[in-house]
Amino acid sequence: MGTLAIISFFLGLLLSFSEKKEVIKKCTNIYLVYFGLPFLILVSLSAERYIQWWPFISAVMIFLICLNMVAYYLLKYINLEPKKKSALFLCSTYGNFAYLGIPAGFIFFGNLGVALSALATIAGGLIHFSLGIYLSNSYVQGRFNSLKEMFKFPLLYGLIAALILSRYNISFPKDIRTFASIAIYLAIFLVGISLQFKKFEWSYIFGIFLKFLISPISALIISYLIHLSCNYRNMLLLLSLTPPALVNTVISINYKFDESLTAELTSVGTGLFILGLFLLKYHSYLI
Repeated sequence: MGTLAIISFFLGLLLSFSEKKEVIKKCTNIYLVYFGLPFLILVSLSAERYIQWWPFISAVMIFLICLNMVAYYLLKYINLEPKKKSALFLCSTYGNFAYLGIPAGFIFFGNLGVALSALATIAGGLIHFSLGIYLSNSYVQGRFNSLKEMFKFPLLYGLIAALILSRYNISFPKDIRTFASIAIYLAIFLVGISLQFKKFEWSYIFGIFLKFLISPISALIISYLIHLSCNYRNMLLLLSLTPPALVNTVISINYKFDESLTAELTSVGTGLFILGLFLLKYHSYLI
């Protein structure tokens, strides 16, 4: 599992220099959004029929709301132009629960990790496309009705359909479960091919501080207050460490934030997360 994930990531990174990069990205993304990830979630949820849905969804939403408030006020008082603040806010608070959360969850927690990542993607999306965009726009004096953007995202419907279908008594043979797992490696491949590194800015440090220190601390506090069980608590911690969501760049472009900073911080955060993920998995092989 770990070796294939590493190969997938570096293959994507290698193809990021290809002239057909955008075509490959588009085809991979279409497959994952419309079929690959929803089908993987359906298979995983069907194997985990008794997961605690509502405590985990509640934990994710409370965690994100609290993190929004902390990040918003910390960024409000630093000396930085408004568009950069908006970009930093999005990258600091909203992680890649789908394209990296689902594969990482599967690697460490199996089907349970996929199921919880799917729930977090839906719950997090509600906060991301409402409160998240509202607060990020407040730095540039903007106010937008952003919930409609969420309903344009086809993966949302796939996740909801998978959640509904998983409640039925569906049993998938081993070959189908193996086929479904292809989405894990394609998601990691897509992250690799999407990376872009340009110049380093000091604001990266602040974004990394919020994403990889404040975010996990907040997740741990919330998980203990809600009394999540061990695996659920660890999964929330893992999701809190996921790098900035790829959709943050799209949001920055749509709302005229600093899209360059968003894309670059996403790449820096993704690189750090992937490195940490592989080191942790490699370490688990040694002990």
